[in-house]
Amino acid sequence: MNFKTLIFLLLLASTYSWGCADPSPELSDRRSAKVGIAMIDWYKENISPMKILTCSYYPSCSQYTKQAIGKYGLVKGWLLGCDRLMRCNHDLWVYREVKHEGELKKYNPVP
Repeated sequence: MNFKTLIFLLLLASTYSWGCADPSPELSDRRSAKVGIAMIDWYKENISPMKILTCSYYPSCSQYTKQAIGKYGLVKGWLLGCDRLMRCNHDLWVYREVKHEGELKKYNPVP
């Protein structure tokens, strides 16, 4: 398990427990999704610029996770994001490649 996956799993556990305290399931789902997306935004602002390598996918893993959370909710979105992070490397896969910002990326949108 790489460092990014561990961080995502820890953030998932903490945000899920914060949202469960609310008696309204819909309200807690929206609130926890907002917290999860805010954490991804914090990661993109503070940690991502320090990395040398860029994501080999389009959309990037963090953007993919944000889209998945928006579409499926926090728990399933985080799980899809963690699955994507475990596949994020520069090896060749079966994904269609697209040119994005002058670089060849593997195209893997949220299902």
